[in-house]
Parts: sequence; C-alpha cells; structure tokens
Amino acid sequence: RWAAVVGVVTAALLARYAFHAIRRRSLVVLLGSALAMIGYNLWFGLRTRRRPAGTDVVFLQILLDLLTLTLMLYVTGGIENPFHLLYMFNIVIAGILLWRGAAYVVSLLSCLLLGASTLLQMTDLVPAFPLYPAERLSGVTHEPGTWLHASGELIAFVVMAWGTAYLATPIVARLRDRE
Repeated sequence: RWAAVVGVVTAALLARYAFHAIRRRSLVVLLGSALAMIGYNLWFGLRTRRRPAGTDVVFLQILLDLLTLTLMLYVTGGIENPFHLLYMFNIVIAGILLWRGAAYVVSLLSCLLLGASTLLQMTDLVPAFPLYPAERLSGVTHEPGTWLHASGELIAFVVMAWGTAYLATPIVARLRDRE
C-alpha cells in the first residue's frame, strides 16, 4: 500500500516535470490523492493493530483505492492514460483476500467507474484533462479523445477486468480447498 503512494508521487512528478504530460492542476490533484492515500493507509494500519482486518475492511480499502484511482485517472487523461490497467490489481486482490465472487464485484465496480468517467468526459459533461495538453500533441499519430480510441481502450479494459476475475477466482478456490 505504501509503494502505491510512492508510485503516485513519483509518477506525478515525472509526468509533470520530466515529460510535461500533465498540467499543474492535475499534479495538485495527484499529490492530494497521495495525501488521502497516506491518511487512509494510516487509519487502516491503526485499526488493524487493534483487531485483525475482516473482509469488510479489506473491501473498504479496495473501494477507496478504486475511487482514488478513478479520480487520479480522470485528471490525467482518463481512458487515454495506460495506468487505467491498475484496476487489475484491485480485482486480483479481491479474488485472493475476499469471498469467492468478490473479484467479479470489483470487476463490475471498476468497469462502471472507468466507463462512467469515460462517458462523462467524451460527452463533455465534465471537463476533460488530456494526458498531453494540446500544445504537446504535434506529431502524434494517434488521435486521443476520439470515440473510436476511447471505445477501443474501454473494450480492452472490460475484457482484461473480467478475464482477470475469471482467472483469479478458480486459483484462489483451489488454494482454499487445499487448506
């Protein structure tokens, strides 16, 4: 969990200052998200010292991670950002640590969150934050922000999410049966 915080801060600083891929406002949101992650990591850590974490606490952690990841993706290009594949970690964690169908529940939530965010941005209901500001796109051969591109990314994500859940669930079931 702490590696994720370090990863967010490192990626945010590199994206802004080394690659000029995000705007200043996006950097502020990413660093604020990292602070929120620190806060809820500390809260969960203190809570589990008093008593072991049950499935409800693990599910809450995953839910907070999904919401935080969705916000961070929203301000850094949304579906255009390849980090949307990080949802897969939560799906696998749910499949390993929670009840039998949890990976499918987390897959559904991930698909809904990314799908809703994509739909809102593509229909201009909320402002879009392109991964590369317009002034940086000269010479780029793909066309981010098009329906075709976003649809392809979303379809690939849905396939990966459900495929990951499908693969993780029987593995965990076999391990539990062996125990």
